[in-house]
Amino acid sequence: MAHDIYSLTIDSQGRVVVAGAGYVKTLHDDDGDGRADRSTLYSSLPASGAKGMVFDGPDLICSGDNAVMRLRDTDG
Repeated sequence: MAHDIYSLTIDSQGRVVVAGAGYVKTLHDDDGDGRADRSTLYSSLPASGAKGMVFDGPDLICSGDNAVMRLRDTDG
């Protein structure tokens, strides 16, 4: 589901979000056993991997690709 994880945070809905080179993924625990059952891609940016992440509501603020960026969640 996720490999070479650079950073981890919790989103505004309490889900674990991880990042590595070329991906930011939300991990989902569908059966409530404390283990991720699936993941969804939040963003393919930053390409170099997010070195730091924090959520501001549904939007993710992260660093990577020599920038600090706000990735907007437009589809929930």
